[in-house]
Amino acid sequence: MKRISREIVPYVVDGLLSEFAQRTQVISEHAKGVDVFLDLDAMDEEGAERARKRLSEALLALGSRPTRPVSA
Repeated sequence: MKRISREIVPYVVDGLLSEFAQRTQVISEHAKGVDVFLDLDAMDEEGAERARKRLSEALLALGSRPTRPVSA
């Protein structure tokens, strides 16, 4: 890039989230306070173990969170 003194990291778009969500090995949930995207086919064993650990931590945190009434 011209005249940019810092390193620029290029990215590529693989597809739209809606396309991934139609695959059977993709779990996707996006809502206020929630952003989960798992592509099971793309994970190696190390990534799967990290995901298991973080998801277990999330479940424990949700279990200890007091429930609040749903606002209308």
